[in-house]
Amino acid sequence: MRTARPPGPRIPAGGTKVTYTERRKNRSDVPGKLTGMSANTLKSELRNRYKETLGKQLVQREMTTGKMKRRKIQKKITQTKTWLKRLQ
Repeated sequence: MRTARPPGPRIPAGGTKVTYTERRKNRSDVPGKLTGMSANTLKSELRNRYKETLGKQLVQREMTTGKMKRRKIQKKITQTKTWLKRLQ
C-alpha cells in the first residue's frame, strides 16, 4: 500500500504551475484529523455555527410578514435544529 502525503501544497501532475492546498483527511497520513483540527473541536465549532444560524433565523422569522415567507423560514429553522441535535 502507498502512504499518503501530509496535508499541504500540491503541484498537479499535468505540470501546470498552479498549486493548491490539500486538506482532506483521507488524503493525508494523519488519521482522524482534518489539518490540525480534532473531531471534538470540529463538532464544537459546527455547534456554535448552527446556534448562530438558528438565532438569525428566529429573528428573521419574527421580522417577516406574510404567512408563506414565515413557513419557508420555519422549515429552515426545523432543519437547523435537526442538525444541531445530531451533533449533541
